[in-house]
Amino acid sequence: MDWLTKRDWIRRFDPIWDGAVIKHKEFHFHRRLLERYGIVLGPGHYGAMMRQIRRKHAILIHADKMRGGAIYAVRVPGTTRIVFAAATNDRMITAVPATKAYLIRFHASKPEARAALMADV
Repeated sequence: MDWLTKRDWIRRFDPIWDGAVIKHKEFHFHRRLLERYGIVLGPGHYGAMMRQIRRKHAILIHADKMRGGAIYAVRVPGTTRIVFAAATNDRMITAVPATKAYLIRFHASKPEARAALMADV
């Protein structure tokens, strides 16, 4: 393992991360997103993805009426990557693997909805 000296670590530290915190209730989502998609969100990206869901810009893939949650196709801010997230109105619970069924439903959604998702929000 390559160990960094304090000076090297400070030189490589990106100031955008200064003060950034992952809340305990969001940690599971971040861990699954890294595991399943290889994505690390930057500061503010989780909130931007939640705004896509709240403002109905995210595409609803599957609704679970019994549990009150749903699977959404959400765009990662600053990229064109689409991830599938299980979410409620107040938080994203986990990143769901992109299964064939979810991809078929995503591509079967209205072209206007897919275009709105890809637009900068």
